[in-house]
Formats: sequence, structure tokens, C-alpha cells
Amino acid sequence: MSNYSDSAFTKDENSSWFKVFKLIKPGSKVLDVGCSSGTFGKVLIDEKKCVVHGIEIDESDRREAGEKLQKVFPYNIETDKLDGLDNNYDYIYFGDVIEHLVNPGPSLKRIAPYLKKDGRLLFSVPNMTHGLVRLMMLQGRFEYGETGLLDKTHLHFYDYDLLQSALNQGGFEVDVIDPVKKDIPVQVIKQELAKVGLKSTDAFVEYLRESHASYYQFVGSAKKVKEGAVSAPKPLEVSSPVDLFQTYLDNTVKYYEDTIAAQKAQNKDMAEKYKQYEKLEQDLIASKKELDDIKSSKSWKMVENLRRVKHMGRE
Repeated sequence: MSNYSDSAFTKDENSSWFKVFKLIKPGSKVLDVGCSSGTFGKVLIDEKKCVVHGIEIDESDRREAGEKLQKVFPYNIETDKLDGLDNNYDYIYFGDVIEHLVNPGPSLKRIAPYLKKDGRLLFSVPNMTHGLVRLMMLQGRFEYGETGLLDKTHLHFYDYDLLQSALNQGGFEVDVIDPVKKDIPVQVIKQELAKVGLKSTDAFVEYLRESHASYYQFVGSAKKVKEGAVSAPKPLEVSSPVDLFQTYLDNTVKYYEDTIAAQKAQNKDMAEKYKQYEKLEQDLIASKKELDDIKSSKSWKMVENLRRVKHMGRE
């Protein structure tokens, strides 16, 4: 299984899967390139009645995806013949895949003929210029991870201009851009700058905002264009001044507080039920003792002797 096999779909407005989910019209035909275990495609099938085909080179992921999607192909899109694909997909989705390709532009060009003329290429790509990376490199560090921005399996790193260039080489231009945002709290910025003897200023924080340092992933769609017909790049809007990290933190704290409160209520209910069970158990013990007392009484023994005599008489 891959590092992304267990990823779960959520309707978090600030998640890449949900942003792409909103771009797909119900009843569409979708090709999910790098579909992993098929989780996202299954949501499209169940909730939007889409037809979803997948491409996945990991064998165990592909087997699992085969149980969820209508078709799954084992292709390496950079080298294999793609003859088994249909040529009428409404959407072809590259979810955190472009950065794993050896030659992104030519690979996108290879897949383009399988997209309808008015179809859309959907994408999500990590932003190498996110504030966390900038602050880390300012300290002279560059640390790969298992997943995320600096996934050690990434072959290319992108800012927005480089992403548009790769798409243009493949015969596409961006027509919708809706980045995933993950801001860094001002206090964290101050702490990280202090490690290298610098002080944070309002001007620096504003610069980070205006230079899209809060954009964690570029998410959007691109349309096919004729060779040489690429228009001016679609600009990115300036980042929101809202501290999204703090908002996320506040929401997370509230979620856990609500969960704990619900668990306490459930535990209280269980405690009440336990008291009822405990009383029943005590009643059962008392009844058993009462029965044992009856059985050990002289009157019970006399009745038992009479029963035995009657029983012997029948024999």
C-alpha cells in the first residue's frame, strides 16, 4: 500500500479533495490518475453518480480500487501505451501526482487526447513556497517527509508560475484556481525568525500574505488550448488576512471539547444503566439467597421427602 492509501474524504471546505469534488458536475465521466485505493472516486460514484476510471501503478492499491471503481488500469502514464482508456472523459484528475512525474509537460500532453474538447484537467499540487518551507530554509534546513509538502518521493517542486509552465507545456491553461490555505500564526513566525537573529515586523507578515505564503496546495482546473495559444497566466488573489491556522486550531479544540462532552454524557448514561444492572444483580443475589434459605428449611426438606416417597410409589 502507498502512503496515501488510507486517506479519508471529508467535506472540509479547505481540503483539496473537497475543492475538486465541487468542480465536478454530477453524472460526469472521470479519469482519476494515481487513484490510490479509490476512495475519492468511490465518493464521486456514490454522491454524484459519476462513472470513474482509475490509473494506479501500486498493485495492492489497484486491487482495492478495482472493488470501488468501474475500471482501473495499471499504466505508467509516462511510458506505457494508454490504448485501454476511453477518449471522452469530462475530467481527468491529477491529485498530488504532477510533482511525482519525471517529465510533467510531455506526460500531460500524452493524456490530453483522452479528454473531451470542452473537458477539464483537475489538479492539486503542493506549493514549495509555503511559509513553513521559507522559514525552514532560512534556518539552513531542508527536511524531506513521508507525505506533505516535502514528500521524499516528489521529483519536482512548484511555485505557481512553474505549475502554469508545466500545464502550458502539456497544452493546458489554468481557468480556475482555488488554493488550500494554511497560515502560520504570527507568534510562530516570530519564534522561527528569532532562531536566526531576526525580528518579525508587520511589513514582513504582510509580505508573506501578499506573496501567497499561506497557500499550501494549488487546486483548480485547466482547459485544453491549441499549441501556442496560451493566454496570460491567471493571477492568484492575495491571501486572506485571516489567521487560518488559528481558526483551524480553534475549530479543532471545539471539536474535541464537543466530543469529550458527548462522551461524558454517554458515560453518565452508561453509569445510570450500570446502576440499574447493579441493582438487578443485587436483587438476583438476594433472591438466590432467599431460595437457598427455603431449600435448607425443615419444611422444604419434609416436602422433598414426601416427593421422593410418591415418586418411589409410582415405580
